[in-house]
Amino acid sequence: LLALRLARPEKSRRECLNLAHSYLKLVGLEEYGHLYPHQLSGGMKQRVAIARALGVQPAVLLMDEPFASLDAITRSGLQTELLRIWAEKRVTIIFVTHNIEEALLTADHIVVLARGGGLRALVANALPRPRRVEDPAFAAAWQNLHRLLGQAQAQPEGGTAPLREPEAHPLVRPAAGGAPLS
Repeated sequence: LLALRLARPEKSRRECLNLAHSYLKLVGLEEYGHLYPHQLSGGMKQRVAIARALGVQPAVLLMDEPFASLDAITRSGLQTELLRIWAEKRVTIIFVTHNIEEALLTADHIVVLARGGGLRALVANALPRPRRVEDPAFAAAWQNLHRLLGQAQAQPEGGTAPLREPEAHPLVRPAAGGAPLS
């Protein structure tokens, strides 16, 4: 509530409470608004953080490894929940993750960083939604990102030819004369 009052000083206390309740409902926690933070699970705390961040109605939401400390089941559930919220609110989300699967499931554009923080590539994720890890195209995209990250590329089962890899688009493109832009 404090963040809403600071971000929206023109709103009354009642308006801020209504807004807070609407965002708790958005993240599926409307029944838990009376609890204290120490009474919430890790997944519930992440949902509250998302609700709090969305409550100030940002143009861009930065999420720096928000699900890294969660177990696999909770992480998967929150990824699905985040995509549902994104579809409803359409806020731009910059989502930092070291998890290739998570990047492919959630992002439409994936920025691959080189060691030291330099930009290596921008990959357009053309996988159709809803995205499924069982999809052969998902495996190909995973292999492509894995390769871009400079890790050893996994060999397909049975030694068959590798799956078609999505194209990685470099962030710096050659100018008309062929010289890189700087």
